[in-house]
Amino acid sequence: MGKIRLEGLSNYFGTHAVIPGVDLDIADGEFVVFGGPSCCGKSTLPRLIAGLEDVAGGRIIIAGTNVAARHGCATIGIRPEHIRTARDGEGWPGTAAVAVAEHLGSDTFLYVDAGEAGQVTARVAGELNFHAGDRIILALNFARLHRFDADGTAIH
Repeated sequence: MGKIRLEGLSNYFGTHAVIPGVDLDIADGEFVVFGGPSCCGKSTLPRLIAGLEDVAGGRIIIAGTNVAARHGCATIGIRPEHIRTARDGEGWPGTAAVAVAEHLGSDTFLYVDAGEAGQVTARVAGELNFHAGDRIILALNFARLHRFDADGTAIH
């Protein structure tokens, strides 16, 4: 995957700093565990790295590329219905396992353990034949990526 570098990465829930300006280097192939008490940011940090949560400040650099800058913005985010799912193909291969498949009306909600990214929710139209424990591929629909500037204003 390449080296991951976090530079001054921060995130807030309301006024509470969940990620208070983290600097971290993770070498290519290195295994990292985030531990701590409840609500300390140990799940939020991998979700920020994966682009599943909005970054309030700082930079995420993966394999030498600022992931937000690659998309012409400071922060990126994506809605659950814009995450494509499949049994094979490109995405997070071999790291995503369905924890819960919930069929609600005409939609299926998949709560997926996506390894380092934490738990990801994907919303798919129709009923899918995915069950708890199934390995699946998650791929972001970059055409539906939400982009934000450094002040948090949406870029259209």
